[in-house]
Amino acid sequence: MTLRWLGLALLAALAGVAFASPDAAPAPLAATSGGAPPEAADGWIEAHIASPAPAPDGWIEARLVRARAAGPRPDGWIEAARARTAPTGDPQPAEETFAPQWPPGAPIAEILPPPLPPSAFEAAQVVSFYGYPGIPVMGELGMHAPRAAIDAVARVAAEYDALNGEREVLPALHLIVAVAQAHPGADGRYLVRMERALLDSYVEAARDRGALLFVDVQVGWSDALTEVEWLEDALREPFVHLALDPEFATAHYGAAPGLVIGSLGADDVNAVQRYLAGLVRAHRLPPKILVLHQFQTNMLAGVGDWEDWPEVELTVDMDGFGGQYAKLTKYDLFALSDYSERAAIKLFYHWDAPLLTPAQLQGLAWVPQGSHASYRDGAVRLAHPPDLVIYQ
Repeated sequence: MTLRWLGLALLAALAGVAFASPDAAPAPLAATSGGAPPEAADGWIEAHIASPAPAPDGWIEARLVRARAAGPRPDGWIEAARARTAPTGDPQPAEETFAPQWPPGAPIAEILPPPLPPSAFEAAQVVSFYGYPGIPVMGELGMHAPRAAIDAVARVAAEYDALNGEREVLPALHLIVAVAQAHPGADGRYLVRMERALLDSYVEAARDRGALLFVDVQVGWSDALTEVEWLEDALREPFVHLALDPEFATAHYGAAPGLVIGSLGADDVNAVQRYLAGLVRAHRLPPKILVLHQFQTNMLAGVGDWEDWPEVELTVDMDGFGGQYAKLTKYDLFALSDYSERAAIKLFYHWDAPLLTPAQLQGLAWVPQGSHASYRDGAVRLAHPPDLVIYQ
């Protein structure tokens, strides 16, 4: 048995956990000739932990735990740690952490849970239909029943997939669930929420068809976080993501939606990010995609103060309609900006002149990130094709 595996096995015995064999799971935690396991450059010790089968109580050992000592270690040993994750649907808490220590009583500063599931964007581009049920003027989604809409957008997604190389393409629906109003209503929010049963029908359709669902909030005079909290049941689903539309967030202007172009500030965006990050951690979800629509600079204020949450992928959607030159210029300016982690563009079937084709978007050549578009003989070169394409 190598010294490396001997040290790992000793820690496993101390912690009461089952380590996989050296060939089955790499184990960076190791003993040196002095008996002390080496630390990574950032001060963390890593241990890959695996059970060959679920424990009798149905729990499964965590894949990776990183532990860091809180204080001095006179004997040179770091504490061993393990975490157990409940199977999906288990009524017990989603995560339970154990920290057996050596020497006994030595404190552990922090234990990180296993990595989150991957983002939808890691392996796939997303193509969606936007709108409100039964109202075609608000977008393509309103032309179809829920499952028929997914089938229709899947046919469009296939056009992108044929041009997309190894990257997959996922179909999605982009559902407006809170619609801004010209009048305040009884609650003064200038906003009407979708009936819960109708929202649930789209959640079930997306689940049934293996599609993503974006729930879109126009905010009005309400508070962004309040409207997002109302959507928690849907957002607990791993395939449901969120969009906020600053255009209709007009309370701070004292004007009804539609009379001025609204905006969202950093406090709004950060509050929603924190909330989404909490859902992701609590329910072990893939990172949530947070789409922010933008076609004017002042629609998103204080972007330099946005917080960076690994559980949330900030995705700016270039939301304006018009000619191709104008659309791609603003795509470069907003969707490919430093404050946008993923890029999105909205295409308008009836208002763009002419409509950009899948071949045009997929054919955008790679140039250094952050550079602006260059135009030559009508050709456009941008940093990369959009991660998300929204059809209205």
